[in-house]
Amino acid sequence: MATYFGDLQHTAVIGQSIIPGAAVTASANGLGVDMILGDANNFNVLLTSGVYDVTSSNETYVVNITESDDNITFVPLATPVSFSLTAAGGASGLAVPMAAWGMRSKRYLRAELVIGGTTPSITGLTAIFIERLKISGVGGGNYSA
Repeated sequence: MATYFGDLQHTAVIGQSIIPGAAVTASANGLGVDMILGDANNFNVLLTSGVYDVTSSNETYVVNITESDDNITFVPLATPVSFSLTAAGGASGLAVPMAAWGMRSKRYLRAELVIGGTTPSITGLTAIFIERLKISGVGGGNYSA
């Protein structure tokens, strides 16, 4: 499914969930992004990262997108959206931007990083959420603006 934005600045809700830290070496959660001004609950996500360690060839990095009603308790999406970075995905450890789309039923979205392996380390991980701006009326889920 594709979403067309003729004028991104005026027709979209854009927010980013950053995994804090210069070099992340353990699983971590990004910041919750409030999508209440979005419409139709269909969102796009762009994942970018800096260098990630693949020295031992067994390091794994999985980014899951989760949702929440209150920006405190996050749960997996009904249809999961996730990204995997491994030595096989970029032998040099240099990630390329990745994109996906998903459907949410709750107000907030965030990126959650799950790390595994011998010497995992990743820098500069950001998930950017984009959703069509609500024109008027009730938003997705059971809430209104």
